[in-house]
Amino acid sequence: MNTDRLDKLVAWKAGLSLNNKIQKDVITSVRPEVLLDISKRYPWSFLERKSELITLSAGDTLKELPPDFLRIIGVALIDSDDVVYPVHSEKSSTWEEGQPDQTNTDRPYLYWLEWNTATGKPWIVLKPKSDGSYTLRVRYQKKLMKDQVALIPDGLVPFYGIMLILEKNVEQMTIYKNLYEGGINKMWASDMPDLNDAPDLKPDRAIENFNIYMDGLIR
Repeated sequence: MNTDRLDKLVAWKAGLSLNNKIQKDVITSVRPEVLLDISKRYPWSFLERKSELITLSAGDTLKELPPDFLRIIGVALIDSDDVVYPVHSEKSSTWEEGQPDQTNTDRPYLYWLEWNTATGKPWIVLKPKSDGSYTLRVRYQKKLMKDQVALIPDGLVPFYGIMLILEKNVEQMTIYKNLYEGGINKMWASDMPDLNDAPDLKPDRAIENFNIYMDGLIR
């Protein structure tokens, strides 16, 4: 189900008109909330992956993550010689207990996530503070954006979720809640596991040709 069909179905069932701007805005404002809730439930295999490169300068310890960020897959640091260093997850309290000197600078090797209370956007916190210029590579799952209904295997699940919010009748709300939760559980039960085995980088054409050539010799 695509976004337009979903909106039409919701409008018909809820007795709203997409030709009425106020009523249409009600539907389009609820839809992103439901898609975000679905995104957060599980590490779905249908969620898109992305690799973001962020410039890190000397003294940096905080970097804002992209607006489509949902869940970290992996973090690495790349220096000027293209050497890649892993950056591991840590709790802020553990760092503060073990490393009281907050002014220390080095190549960052730990990270955790925090929310910017002013903007509501996620930050990645790097410790220790950067001692130079690096490229921070963040691999993550993207949340479902407001127009990505078609990525969801069962298009009725977001429909049930939207109707749950719009419905005023308590009995109907209970029905939609059961359908919504049941639909999510059914999707997760049949979801293919994400084994995180996709390579960050594809080999260039020369390497591919070499591999094909060597494979032919072995045979």
